[in-house]
Formats: sequence, C-alpha cells, structure tokens
Amino acid sequence: MSRGGKFIKGTFIGALLGAVTGILLAPKSGQETRDDLQQKSKELTDQASEQIGQVGKQAQRQATKVSRQAQRRAKRVSQQTQRKVTTLTQQAQRQAKKATRPAAKATPTKRLTKARTKAKRTVKPRRRP
Repeated sequence: MSRGGKFIKGTFIGALLGAVTGILLAPKSGQETRDDLQQKSKELTDQASEQIGQVGKQAQRQATKVSRQAQRRAKRVSQQTQRKVTTLTQQAQRQAKKATRPAAKATPTKRLTKARTKAKRTVKPRRRP
C-alpha cells in the first residue's frame, strides 16, 4: 500500500475511534450527541474528500511524469534506430559497389579469353614433313 493510502486509512481510523470515544464518554443528551455525530461525520467526509483530492493530484502528476519519460525514451530509441538503419544502408551500398567493380573488370578479360580460344581454333596447325 502506498504512503498516501496508509495515511488516509490511519486518519480515518483515528477519527472514527476519537468520535466513538467522545460519544461514549460525553455526558450529553441524545440530541446533542446526534448533533455531535453529524458534525463529526461531516468533518470526516470533508477530510476524506481532501485526502482523495490530494492523492488524485499526486497520481496525475506522476502519470504525466511517466508519460513524458516514455515519450523521451521512445524518441531516443527511434533516433538511434534511424541512425543504425542509415549506417547499415550506407555499408550495404558500399559493399554492392565493391562487388560490382570486379565483375565489371572481369567481363573484358572473359571476352579476350574467348577471342583467343576462338582464334586458336581457326588457326590450322602446321604439318611437319
């Protein structure tokens, strides 16, 4: 139980015990006792309402604080993720460029190799007598 809840519970129990003790020990008439009970009841109701209002305000402040923290953390994570995506994209682009360079260089060599092979086939070997 939170501190506020314990305080409210303690206040209520203390006020109730005080009212009961006052009623039992007071040498008053029935009407006076009823009037006192009504007054104490009103006081207790007012105190309880005040405490509930304070707890509500405190809960609202705490909820606002937690919400702001969550928003800041979400923004930070989003920015970090965006930076990481950008970095990985750039790395992938560099790797793709590196991978295409050897292929571009290899293509003319293959052509030359094919041309040489074709040329060797068309040249007739010399016969020796």
